[in-house]
Amino acid sequence: MGKLTGDRGLQDKTMRLAGSDIRVETLDDVLVKAERIYGEVEKTLKKVAPEYSRQARRGRKKEKK
Repeated sequence: MGKLTGDRGLQDKTMRLAGSDIRVETLDDVLVKAERIYGEVEKTLKKVAPEYSRQARRGRKKEKK
């Protein structure tokens, strides 16, 4: 995934935070996770309430125009 700089100060902070069970992630890491979760939610939404799926929302938006 994303890479952190090789800055020694940043590495020290990351290790200190890891000791407190805190993760340091890059923005790219967070974006990839968000896209994956959004996809999972969208799949579930299609099954549970298809009228609220992305495809249905786009269809309603086109009808309004």
